Amino acid sequence: MDDTDYKQDHQQPKSSRKWNDPTVDEALKVVSSDGMTFYVPAYLLKAHSVALREMIKDLSPASSSLTNDSTPASADPSQTIAFTDDTIETSSVITFFLHTISGNRLITSIAGSPTTEYFPMTYHHTMLFAKKWNCPQAMRALELLLYCVTSMGQHNSYFKPLDVFVIAAKHDLPHIAAKVIEVYKSSTGCLERPSGARWGLLPSDADFDLHSIPKEAWEEIPPKYTKALGLLSCADEPTAPTANGNMEKRGAEQLSSC
Repeated sequence: MDDTDYKQDHQQPKSSRKWNDPTVDEALKVVSSDGMTFYVPAYLLKAHSVALREMIKDLSPASSSLTNDSTPASADPSQTIAFTDDTIETSSVITFFLHTISGNRLITSIAGSPTTEYFPMTYHHTMLFAKKWNCPQAMRALELLLYCVTSMGQHNSYFKPLDVFVIAAKHDLPHIAAKVIEVYKSSTGCLERPSGARWGLLPSDADFDLHSIPKEAWEEIPPKYTKALGLLSCADEPTAPTANGNMEKRGAEQLSSC
């Protein structure tokens, strides 16, 4: 198969499979940086982002949502937001963001995302999107979902402990990074690098410590988190929770004090 055939086979659809109804109430046309079209109720975006609310307010006045015969009208072409960032405003990110602010469960959101990249990267990029557009409720939801994933340890198909630690470190979430270390247990469950993994592989039979983190992850983790890992390793304490359950607290204190 040559490059042309590959691109044709992997060409993005032009309309979202879920958000594809131009007659939806307060329909707003949203176009991702890779050209996918979404029809989203404007109130959904306005409720979650002051920045997007102001942008929508500055658009041309929308047409009436109903025609004379009470049939829903299609979205006004002037009511369009076109995103341009090729990293954090792609169709995969927009789709996952919309699932998140719609209150869908994590598994449903992941299944509905058309991502072709390693999913933790889509998650990370969605958090960057929420930060860029000042979406505090979405950020809280994403942080909560990440914490829930952490609590599952290695028992999920989408995130490895190293993925969660790197994302938590990049977004300065020390309590989540510490939780990764608290619940981590070595096993033989994942000894091969996941396809597309951006941050390398921490083999599941290795300890989660300074010496096991791959180079790709070191290059992404902020210095205070690598320093904290070093301090935790030097402390020579067990990674399992202690009798009074204070491992997470100690880890968070180490991370926040660096």
